[in-house]
Amino acid sequence: MRGRKRFEIHLPHWFSAYIFVNCSVLFYTYVQMAFRLKAVTLWEQRVNLAIHLLTCTSVGGLYHGREYSVWLEPLRLLFYLVSVLAIPIFSTLQETAVVVGVCLVSLLTWPRVSAITLSRATEASATAPNKVN
Repeated sequence: MRGRKRFEIHLPHWFSAYIFVNCSVLFYTYVQMAFRLKAVTLWEQRVNLAIHLLTCTSVGGLYHGREYSVWLEPLRLLFYLVSVLAIPIFSTLQETAVVVGVCLVSLLTWPRVSAITLSRATEASATAPNKVN
């Protein structure tokens, strides 16, 4: 069974891996905070919620080729990086180092990710039917 051609999104494998890794880090962050839910402050819970909302919005926009995600993604990565370093989210220093490494690699690949996303957004707007006002 095949899906409708309109809904098939063809992305490079590394782009799919980028999205998968960032979603996996988000899930791992959730699990770490869930284990410590009674020990974290309200401020830490709000920062964690902001991380989750930013990640879901940004990664979803990247997946669907939305223009806003190109500018939201580096802001999300910087916010996440500062949050991880300022708030003790993870149990060990090694976990924190891995997550910081993922954030830094994601920031380094951001220009290529943004180029692909912008090209997909341009394609989508060029093929969209004209709206009548």
